[in-house]
Amino acid sequence: MLADEVARYLADNLVGTFDAVGATGNIFVNNLPAKPDTAIAVLPGAGRRGESTPYYFPSIQVIVRVGGASALTDTLPMKVFDTLNLFCGGVFVSGGEYVVRCDAVAPPARLGPDKNGRQEYSINFDLMVARTPLN
Repeated sequence: MLADEVARYLADNLVGTFDAVGATGNIFVNNLPAKPDTAIAVLPGAGRRGESTPYYFPSIQVIVRVGGASALTDTLPMKVFDTLNLFCGGVFVSGGEYVVRCDAVAPPARLGPDKNGRQEYSINFDLMVARTPLN
């Protein structure tokens, strides 16, 4: 699953920590749990169809939540943005899908505080991915 690969890539690039079973860490796939205060959720989107091409065009939404008066409030969303935006011509993780391009739709958008006062941001990415492995 591409969202899982993105989560692992963010962890490999020291943006946060990822635990595939979700018991520890602060990067999650498909959900944003109430804890920890500072967390990243990678959510797969619908993308768009790519009929008659060797590619498909998924989308990914990343929600970044930062708790308290942390210095990460503005820097963590930008770190996610900088890590993923313009990734091209490779795989996020060994054995993963071949990503031709990963483009941010826009810089991180501040969503405002959640019900516990933690700042949330949204970043959307459009991807171009090879349908079959490229040789």
